[in-house]
Amino acid sequence: MAVHEFGDEDSDRAAAYDDDGFFLSLTAASVAEVDGVKLWICTADHDPPHVHIKRPGVRDKVDDIKINLETNEIEGELPRGVRSKQLKKIRALVSEHHEALCSTWTTYHGTDVSLPDDPSAR
Repeated sequence: MAVHEFGDEDSDRAAAYDDDGFFLSLTAASVAEVDGVKLWICTADHDPPHVHIKRPGVRDKVDDIKINLETNEIEGELPRGVRSKQLKKIRALVSEHHEALCSTWTTYHGTDVSLPDDPSAR
């Protein structure tokens, strides 16, 4: 299934539809994209606060990596084929953009993100 996002670039909320035209979700614009790795927050998502990570060349949403914004731990199953070196780079990206990711989560969900006491945990 392909996902098509509609909306202008300045919009914070773009609708996503599948190939058959069925509405999938409202998605936030990506918070960051570096070397094809895309970090984004879903506007209609569940707790705990987390970020979705889409890796380059991976199209299926089930292969997204989810990282908890409060603990920096992986949420759910780690998709097959993710190497430790790649995961280290992804965690560094999340850390680098942590403030913007938390702010985006708060904007869409209305709840503050509790940050770890130890800054190195981010």
